[in-house]
Amino acid sequence: MKILHIIPSLSRGGAERFVVNLCNILCVREEVFLISLFSNDDDSYLPDLSSKVHYSTLGKKKGVDVSVFLKLSKLLREIQPDVVNTHLNALEYIFPFALRKKYHFFHTVHNEAPIEAGSSLRLALRKRLFSRRFVCPITISRNSQQSFVETYRLENVDRLIFNGASRLAHSTSTDIRRHFLQGKMGSLFVNVARINPQKNQVNLVKAFNLFN
Repeated sequence: MKILHIIPSLSRGGAERFVVNLCNILCVREEVFLISLFSNDDDSYLPDLSSKVHYSTLGKKKGVDVSVFLKLSKLLREIQPDVVNTHLNALEYIFPFALRKKYHFFHTVHNEAPIEAGSSLRLALRKRLFSRRFVCPITISRNSQQSFVETYRLENVDRLIFNGASRLAHSTSTDIRRHFLQGKMGSLFVNVARINPQKNQVNLVKAFNLFN
């Protein structure tokens, strides 16, 4: 089976990490292709991608880039995938191809549905693709599924597939204390997340202020 994943970029984020892990697992048994709309710099997950995955980038420019549709059309003809799975805002770029129903299209919802859609226009476009069964949405948790149903008002349309990533090796609390406190006494609080509004570090800072 030929499986094609399409994602905006492989910059360091949860969805990007998810896709790289998924491709690395799938390529053990299937022929896997990964297309990145944007080119990736050195600070990305590209080095973590298995050499068995067929990777290519479309060199997308910022904003709407019409040339991406032409490049995607060419690659789809060359690859002839059995399955096409888009991620994040790569979905809009397969719109004209999904309408023809030549391939089996899926879209993984990595965030709360209204946040991922971003705008009312994009949300309306996605609802059309999902409701008409041009694209099958994949939700990855109960919360993800609930957000999807409430946002698009579509039930029994998505397919719930839990995140099957294996557990990562991690440092023990003793290792962490030794590294950061370096023998000093005191409490150590660790916030494992990127600095991003969705991670709500502002609320964390407010909580510490109240504590102090």
